Amino acid sequence: MRSNIFWMSFVPIIVALSTFSISVGAKPSQGEFAGNFTFENDLFFNTDRYYTDGVQFEVKRRWADPAEDPGTLLTSACKYLGCEGQTPDVSHYKIGQLMYTPQRLWIHEPQPADRPWAGMLYYAQDASFLNHDGSVLTTISGQIGITGPYSYAAQTQKWIHRAFSGTTPRGWSNQIGGEIGLMATVERRSSVGAFSYNPHSGGAQVRATSHWRIAVGNIMTYAGAGLTFVVGKNLSLVAERGPGLDTKDNRLKVQIENKLDSITTRSRSCLVEWLECSASASIEARLMARNIFLDGTLFRDGPSVESRLLVADASLTGRLDFPLTRSSMTGPWFAQFRVTRRTPEFKSTTPVHSQSFGALTIGTEF
Repeated sequence: MRSNIFWMSFVPIIVALSTFSISVGAKPSQGEFAGNFTFENDLFFNTDRYYTDGVQFEVKRRWADPAEDPGTLLTSACKYLGCEGQTPDVSHYKIGQLMYTPQRLWIHEPQPADRPWAGMLYYAQDASFLNHDGSVLTTISGQIGITGPYSYAAQTQKWIHRAFSGTTPRGWSNQIGGEIGLMATVERRSSVGAFSYNPHSGGAQVRATSHWRIAVGNIMTYAGAGLTFVVGKNLSLVAERGPGLDTKDNRLKVQIENKLDSITTRSRSCLVEWLECSASASIEARLMARNIFLDGTLFRDGPSVESRLLVADASLTGRLDFPLTRSSMTGPWFAQFRVTRRTPEFKSTTPVHSQSFGALTIGTEF
């Protein structure tokens, strides 16, 4: 009986994913592909609380034909989002797991004054559209997941702790309940020329971008905005944020002509020919209307805590690319590391701290 319930719980996910994939119209036999794996955790800062772990595997597809129809659903959405008629650039396909815990993992009893135990197993798909001069990137995203016991966050954390720390997390029986989660997101990222620097000599550039994002769903509902600065060589006009589970991290077409010079004639090399490097800093503020990992499930009572309306992140990212590792099987490999500092996300009668966590991403590019 329990096995049947498990498989039945995935029926809505399979139907939704099939519908979204068909609407995007991706043809797996066409285009370029790249992929990466991200490990995001607060252990880099010797803590084990709040947002404590995230893993994600991502495959990226660059459209083979810029004139290819992106699908009825996305075409209809672009009519209202300002990307109608724009070039489809990259699609992202992601599967991952998220994990949230209170500060005291060894307590079996409920901890109503602390963050609830919570996990999610999810699939996400994004489609990006680039405007004619490469200065504006619009990304439309869909995410679906399952919380509760079938997220398998409890099993994952217990296995990790048995293998590496010896401390057994004891409160997963108090996690938020099982629920199918849905979220749709729209992000607009635009070049800010006034804050950018383009040397004629081919040296390091500074790219500045602003962005806004709106998410709606029972997973999260919020509105956010932020600013990013990227330092490197041969950068795209729309310089994206560094790696992480909430990042659309694709290297855009660098063949776009810049007003000052042609960036195709310049090398990205950093110190030595076989290495390329870049760094970025970003800040984002979000007005939160709903967060399933704090407010609990929408359709049933269960653990929850009072969430804060305003949450902000500040991030620093370093990236190393290895262009000579390109082969007949893969594109060039890269490694990225991002550090994020997040303000307190909920209110409590006990002290609630800001949080720092790191994200390590390793993979291949186009």
